[in-house]
Amino acid sequence: MPRPPIPKKKKAGKPQTSAPETENDFLEAADAEELGGGKWRAGDATKALRFFRRAIDIYDAGLRKFPQSLDLAYNKARLQYELSQDPRLSPLLGDPVSLLRETLQSHRRAMNIDQTDSNLLFNTAQVLSSLAEAITDATGKEAGKVDAVPLLQESIELLSSCLTRQELEFSESQAAASAAAAEAAAASATPESAQGGAAPPPSGAPAAALEPSGDAEWAAVITPVTATTLLDTATATLSALGQLAVAAAPSTDGTLATVAGIARPLIRDKIPAYISRHTAAAAAAAAAPSSRDEPDARLAPLEARLAVAAYRAAFADAEFRSGVVGADEYVAGVRGAFGEAGRGGDDDDAAAAASAWNEGAVLTAEADALMEAVATLDEAGEGAAAAAGARRDALLGAAEVLRRALRRSAWLEKAKVGVMAGDAAMLLGRCGQDGSEDMLREAEALYGDSAREVEGAVANLKTTRDAGAEVLEEATVKWAVAGVIRDGMMATKGGTVDENRQVSRRQMVGKHRDEVGERVRDMVEDGLIEEGHFGLVMKELVHLV
Repeated sequence: MPRPPIPKKKKAGKPQTSAPETENDFLEAADAEELGGGKWRAGDATKALRFFRRAIDIYDAGLRKFPQSLDLAYNKARLQYELSQDPRLSPLLGDPVSLLRETLQSHRRAMNIDQTDSNLLFNTAQVLSSLAEAITDATGKEAGKVDAVPLLQESIELLSSCLTRQELEFSESQAAASAAAAEAAAASATPESAQGGAAPPPSGAPAAALEPSGDAEWAAVITPVTATTLLDTATATLSALGQLAVAAAPSTDGTLATVAGIARPLIRDKIPAYISRHTAAAAAAAAAPSSRDEPDARLAPLEARLAVAAYRAAFADAEFRSGVVGADEYVAGVRGAFGEAGRGGDDDDAAAAASAWNEGAVLTAEADALMEAVATLDEAGEGAAAAAGARRDALLGAAEVLRRALRRSAWLEKAKVGVMAGDAAMLLGRCGQDGSEDMLREAEALYGDSAREVEGAVANLKTTRDAGAEVLEEATVKWAVAGVIRDGMMATKGGTVDENRQVSRRQMVGKHRDEVGERVRDMVEDGLIEEGHFGLVMKELVHLV
């Protein structure tokens, strides 16, 4: 996600009521609209969007009057990207690719004003990565490769530049802090009485900065670079590198070597160093009398290790697609990538404090990567012979980690994990081994449990109905499909179909009438059911609904 807005200079006093005239007026007016949109974001997406659109219009009006205003250009671009990534608002904004292209133009305009701002560099890189992903999703991997690869290359260049600047800023701030501490220690050793009065201000601090301002204007506050900031940028760089490796594969032009060359020092040197600095800073903050528990601060090192694992899994995927490794090595590489992510490293206290999040996140990410490996093996056309064993190993591994993840999840997250586990069971049922009916039964149960989990989350106010709607629809339709196929299998063997199950399917699937056809087609494309089952399933489900 994008960094926070650039701090703005604001005039104290009454809210702006007349048309904005100064740069600060435009910033304040747009900020007020953003605050209004934020209040409605969770309850009324359409109303929230009206506020946000007015904010963008105000930024545009301000830029027409002050075309070189970095604050106006930055905040407009930042807001556009936030909207493009909001799951409730983005569907109301139209085509994701067009939206992100427009957002990129806004970031480039801001970059033309200032190419040195690290927040702007970071945000622009994120937009480039998101646009590459959206293009690939819209056109397919091969068709989108031509556009996605250069976008990701530019993203990595900007992130590398951003990290270099942030490291310099971090070093300067650390040196300044050390100097200030030494000066304060020296001052405390010299009593005021010995000096005949109060101690002078620290050297280098202008006197005006220590006195109240004559006007009512607030000074802009520059947020310092911290170890957490460095971790954020390093992990974003790894994410973009993983994207590039997969997007460029199969690669014979040295792209994989370039990616590995950039990632290696991040994984080996920089990220461990940032984690050590982060841990030391967190310990010092926790020891302060006024400290408050900050869960996000404890999670930062764990998220960084998870990002390393995700990169390694993506690189293994790219190596397989490029013919560098075989199917068995590919799957083993994915499994091995997540081994280190689940361990706390040196900051054992932080790892223990966030162990529930850490284990659940690692297990889900590992299952995602293993399911992606299955899809990659299928795309490569090696599912029948050479890669059959590796494919089954990946599925068994995914099923095993998902079972563990289910025990560590709750409510909506548990429902999502349950749908993934159901998918793994469906795919295992298609491996041609004995027990396919048992796998269908397990998948049906997992999908059904997931649907009930969503309903429970809504009833217990753990999520909103809107937030759980897609998971509920997916789980319900897949539950019905698994049941139809299992009934057909039983009928083929001369078994008796339970009519109560058919009635239950009729009631449940009827709530999602409009989504049935698209969801069943997706199941065929994802390999969950055979092409030949499509007609059978649709005939019964359409009849039922």
